[in-house]
Amino acid sequence: MSGRIIFGVCRVLPMLRRAGIISKPTEEALSTAREIGEFLEERGVEVLWEKDSAARIGAGGVSIRNMKAELYIVLGGDGMMLWACSQGAGHDAPVIGFNFGTTGFLTEAMPEEWRSVLERVLAGEGYVEERSMLRVEVEGEPAGEVLNEVVVSAGTPVKMLEMSLRVNGELVYRLRADGLIAATPTGSTAYSMSAGGPVLDPATPAIVLTPLCPFGSGYRSIVVPETSTVEVVVENGKERGMLVLDGQSMRELEFGAAVQISLAERRLKLLRLKRDFYRRVREFL
Repeated sequence: MSGRIIFGVCRVLPMLRRAGIISKPTEEALSTAREIGEFLEERGVEVLWEKDSAARIGAGGVSIRNMKAELYIVLGGDGMMLWACSQGAGHDAPVIGFNFGTTGFLTEAMPEEWRSVLERVLAGEGYVEERSMLRVEVEGEPAGEVLNEVVVSAGTPVKMLEMSLRVNGELVYRLRADGLIAATPTGSTAYSMSAGGPVLDPATPAIVLTPLCPFGSGYRSIVVPETSTVEVVVENGKERGMLVLDGQSMRELEFGAAVQISLAERRLKLLRLKRDFYRRVREFL
């Protein structure tokens, strides 16, 4: 399944020994991060600071990939969560977020709830929810992995691309559009939704393909099985394409370059205390 629960509501982290803290660079978030660090250290938990967060509070830090934490704590919004996950948080151990942003589909709680939430985590409550990710290749060479979406768009704003879309080798359509989004169920509430795509439950084993401002009325979002191999090719035309991964990294695409998108082997591990996806849909949308 796309979003699997791999532990029940008991003893997810029975003996938390090492936690990594990653904070948004705002005074409010950093102040809360310091409080969380002190709270954990008082309870015998070693605290590892992400290097940029550490520099802002005058502490020593390490990169996320070198933390080897048993729990990653992110203070920020969904954008901060995406960045932290792109750097390795949530891959080897679960990640939990406190929402210092505008939306909070990936975060677990509001800033003022941090103490009660972490007390429950230290008591062993919660469950780990695995979220599917997408693997991206360009002409057969690895380009990265995403939690939310892959976007193929025009390199110049308000210009259109000529593209072809194939699923498992079968042509779906050729189109002229501002771009095309391939989103996970997690990413279905982000850019894809803004472009008119459907909202998927995180456990739905699927990929959403959503055109961006297509020229013509016959192009709609398509939901395909997560086991599919999706290929997007920027055809010869006036505009080269851009490949954007989770809004974090981008690269230019030459004419004829094939972007292959498939299910990644790795899954993101989110630490959850409550099942409230549909409440979030009601409140945030």
